[in-house]
Amino acid sequence: MTTNRGHKKSFYFPSWMSREVGVEAARLDRSVSWILQRAWKLARAELLRAPPRAPQVPSQPGGSQTGSGAPA
Repeated sequence: MTTNRGHKKSFYFPSWMSREVGVEAARLDRSVSWILQRAWKLARAELLRAPPRAPQVPSQPGGSQTGSGAPA
């Protein structure tokens, strides 16, 4: 049986979030990795209760999308 323990991944967060996670890690005397793993475990149940997102309708070739705010 193989495990992913120690398997390195990179995640990019806004700087304010990274600072907050670092502060909490120091406050709890835990690693940033532990904080993120614990946050995921706590949030996962709530995310699973959320309704699935409606599928996105692909844009038509040559057509314009309304409400995107981006130039065509």
